[in-house]
Amino acid sequence: MFSKRVYSKFDYVLFLIITVLMSIGVIALMSATQTFATGDMTEVHKQLVWIIISIIAMMLVASIDYETLGSYSFRFYVAILVMLAAVLFTNPVNGASSWFDLGFFSFQPSEVAKIVLIVSLAKHINKIVFKDEMGINRLENIIKVLVHAGIPILLILKQPDFGTAMVIVAIIFAMVFMANMRYIYAGIIAITGILGIGILRYLILKGNNLFLDAYQADRIRVFFDPTLDPLGRGYNVLQSKLAIGSGQITGMGLFQGTQTQLGNIPAKTTDFIFSVIGEELGFVFCTIVIVLFVLLLVRCIHIAMTARDFYGTLIVIGVTAMIGVHVLVNIGMTIGLVPVTGIPLPFISYGGSSLLTNMMAIGLVMSVAANRSSK
Repeated sequence: MFSKRVYSKFDYVLFLIITVLMSIGVIALMSATQTFATGDMTEVHKQLVWIIISIIAMMLVASIDYETLGSYSFRFYVAILVMLAAVLFTNPVNGASSWFDLGFFSFQPSEVAKIVLIVSLAKHINKIVFKDEMGINRLENIIKVLVHAGIPILLILKQPDFGTAMVIVAIIFAMVFMANMRYIYAGIIAITGILGIGILRYLILKGNNLFLDAYQADRIRVFFDPTLDPLGRGYNVLQSKLAIGSGQITGMGLFQGTQTQLGNIPAKTTDFIFSVIGEELGFVFCTIVIVLFVLLLVRCIHIAMTARDFYGTLIVIGVTAMIGVHVLVNIGMTIGLVPVTGIPLPFISYGGSSLLTNMMAIGLVMSVAANRSSK
């Protein structure tokens, strides 16, 4: 079923890190679904099933040479655009049309879009670099890349899903920067982004929502001052910060967190599961989780730097950026450093679509690692 190369070149260090993270997620989920030792274990059982499915999916992706996947990248790209357009006609859930409800499970195409975009954009940038001596630094080529990534971003914003769009922007920046974009251009993009955020902040606080809907604008407005709506949109962040602060150094103990067990932490199995870890296992365990993510990212960067070709490097850099931004944004929003965007914590938060996407992304990294010695 799996190629011999995957077994002989399997990156056990990477897999061990991910396994530990998923185990921590299951333990935190067990506590988050309880209420003082009583509760429903349905989500825990579902997550265990998704872990098995995701590991199989990771191995399947890892067993395929990434060059083969690249040859189908345009077809994957068109297919995901169709799905992103089709999902806009589904019934909104919590104000967003982001899910296909298939009855036995729900499917979020924007999650898969991140993987497809990494593969297709890496192929596109690789072709540009090897066909044009100026590479990504030619204006025409930059525009092509922006159009390539811009179409799915606009469809995702239309859902609206600002968090996923932000992740994709980070993926694009990491990949074009890796393609030897001149520092002056990268600096212009970075400065423009910083100025844009500043202008956006000013306009939103003044009541101009621009392209954001009222819900998104309120979340950003409350981000700058959660006390503006302590029982409404600011409640999530305030309760999360209270929970993490209550954990102090060693935590209140598993299944003993007051905020967790009383149900005061919103979305405690998904977006705010790090708050559960912080309250019940404390600063020490939070640090362990962060260190594990750092080791994961460092391992991915090592694989990117030793890939057999530039296309493989771009793929792994894209995956690294995707996971890295997810970690930064999720942990950041639980402690009030970034707006609440609904981005889960990779390998730890409850959710099949997210876990499957991240494991498939690791499968891509495994494929690059397994083929490093190929000629």
